[in-house]
Amino acid sequence: MTPGLAKTPYDPIHSFAHIGLIAKGYHILVVHPSLPARSVQELVALAKAKPGSINYASAGNGTPLHLAAELFRTAAGIDTVHIPYKGSSPAATAVLAADAQMIFGGLVSSLPHVKTGRLRALAVTSPHREPLARDVPTMAEAGFPSVDPVSWYGISAPAGTPGPIVDRLSGELRRLVASREYRELLSGQAQQTVGSTPAEFRAFIAADLEKWTKVIRAAGIKAD
Repeated sequence: MTPGLAKTPYDPIHSFAHIGLIAKGYHILVVHPSLPARSVQELVALAKAKPGSINYASAGNGTPLHLAAELFRTAAGIDTVHIPYKGSSPAATAVLAADAQMIFGGLVSSLPHVKTGRLRALAVTSPHREPLARDVPTMAEAGFPSVDPVSWYGISAPAGTPGPIVDRLSGELRRLVASREYRELLSGQAQQTVGSTPAEFRAFIAADLEKWTKVIRAAGIKAD
């Protein structure tokens, strides 16, 4: 839970000894085919021409899917309507049924529907085109480089864990994520292995926390 969203019984930075970042996974902006937008630019133009006419689904207030769409809404200067659902699966189902018109979905779960034509892909949030969807442009290519929401995975230990133990665990983790077997395993799940030092992981968490706290406060988002 992000402190900008609700009070937490821990401090994301100081309550842990951060060991290392493992991988990142990005989102894909998809719309229902009935929406007359075949690019991010067309989506933005449509939203500006008809403010409040486009609904977007999320897995609930304050969830990553909600924050991603709010980041896009702010960057594009558009007025879209949030429809929160109780989970990512119901949210995706709503877009498939045209009960909502757009969503920042998961790559692996969304691409099968894109291939069958049940969803239209407009952009991915990764810095480079995704190997599993090379024909889909990035948000940066679409003119919105700041819209780069990412799901990430890492390992942390309790605060006070001795430094030599943290360093050894971090080294073993970096060796794991650098292995060909692990990279291939995660690439099939649209995940990009990273690997980092404890200091780099700590800085990454701090920057991510600052970024999303600003989005939450600017949008006035409250947790359910």
